[in-house]
Amino acid sequence: MDRRRLVIGQGRHGAVIAQPVPSVATIWDNRSKPGTADADHWIATDLGGLEGWQAVKIVSAPPNGRLKSILPHDVRKEVEILRRLDHSNIVKLLEYHYDTDLLEHRLHFPLFACILADLFKDPSFPFEPPAVPPSCLSSPNVTTGLSYQLLTALSYLAFNDVAHRDINPSNILIDFRGNLKLVDFGTAWSRSSNVKLNSRGGSVARHGRSANRKEQAQSNDEGDRARTSCNVGTGAYRAPELLFSPVRYDPCAVDSWAAGCVIAQMFRPFGQSYPQGFDGSTSDSDSDIGSGSEKEKEVSSDDNEDPDPLDEPWHRIRKSDGDGSRTGYRTGTTTEGDNREMGERQPMFDVSFGTLGLAASIFKIRGIPTPDTWPAFSQLPDAGKIEFPLSQPTPLTSLLIVPHLQEGLDELRAAASEVIEGLLTLDPSRRFTAKKALKSRWFEGVDNVIVEGVCRPWVDVGKKSLDRKSQSVW
Repeated sequence: MDRRRLVIGQGRHGAVIAQPVPSVATIWDNRSKPGTADADHWIATDLGGLEGWQAVKIVSAPPNGRLKSILPHDVRKEVEILRRLDHSNIVKLLEYHYDTDLLEHRLHFPLFACILADLFKDPSFPFEPPAVPPSCLSSPNVTTGLSYQLLTALSYLAFNDVAHRDINPSNILIDFRGNLKLVDFGTAWSRSSNVKLNSRGGSVARHGRSANRKEQAQSNDEGDRARTSCNVGTGAYRAPELLFSPVRYDPCAVDSWAAGCVIAQMFRPFGQSYPQGFDGSTSDSDSDIGSGSEKEKEVSSDDNEDPDPLDEPWHRIRKSDGDGSRTGYRTGTTTEGDNREMGERQPMFDVSFGTLGLAASIFKIRGIPTPDTWPAFSQLPDAGKIEFPLSQPTPLTSLLIVPHLQEGLDELRAAASEVIEGLLTLDPSRRFTAKKALKSRWFEGVDNVIVEGVCRPWVDVGKKSLDRKSQSVW
């Protein structure tokens, strides 16, 4: 076995490694010692990966790809879906095989530069491209380009009757050509799965709770549970309908909400914790959350069931405030030993207090559901179990919500806020689809050629990270 492989992702049920392609020279092969690779020699393949290298996702599961402890993840379904997808902003499955001795599924992909979650930890992203004059690449180009690439990928999925169901910055990668790639279809839904048509003929996913005892007795297929689960999505990017145990939901609407959260995050403040609320309080200041409190345990279990191998783990951190009693959540740490500000560009909504806290955070900004704004909300099984404080929607152009929208032109601010507002509509039936969002004024005159390589200035972030990791295998 080739020992030259880098662990680039780790989950409870598997890992992602980077390893050389057999018989293909890599940029590190001829150097005398680690750390001497010339960045000019990094060559991107046609698929945007690093020449001579692959990323291999390894998942431990039976041959059918399903394991009770990792549902709704289904690696065989992921393979089947990826094999029929072909889009420039969706990862391409290069090879798949199952190791019968180790009981491991191995999915081979191009090796990309970095994940969007890492870029959100860089205070220069997306408004101050490194080593590029401001006149060469303005912030609207980056935010517009990435938003366009994400939405075109989701529009393509919806057209092909597929929904990702776990859109978040850790599942959005930047390739070595500077383009967005959507990865990790482990919890994806497709029309060929267990579905039911609603009264308007639209396709909606069924939640397993809706089955009666007789139906449950007739089907022991755990694949049904994987396909129908509403326990999908990650933390602050979960759609509000998923928080109230829906019997049915539109999986593409779930993707639209998560996309809205990701796009909005590009305009959010940068810092160590969720910013102050409208009443002057913070999500974690002066709180009674301790390392062993029940509230903290709720967050630990509710944030996401188990990290998927392709997900960037959400690390819990202790933020010192005198006695060190404050607790918060963010991803990762700062880069190397520089003087950059610690933290990340903050998510749109606060998940620090679990599912109920996330719902409260959503309603605080988007307004409490009413018969006018979300007629079907009262029909959700858990909708009446708690009474949320009354609140009115806050315009997303507010400095308290997406302050960096103010840095663009008036036309950009209005058009971008229109898209974010539409994607973050509470009522799933009224929420913007990716196709509708792409028709916004924000994307007038935009096409794949214009946004090609939009994130190229930040590819060096991934190069430096991979070069550092490579030192440990020689």
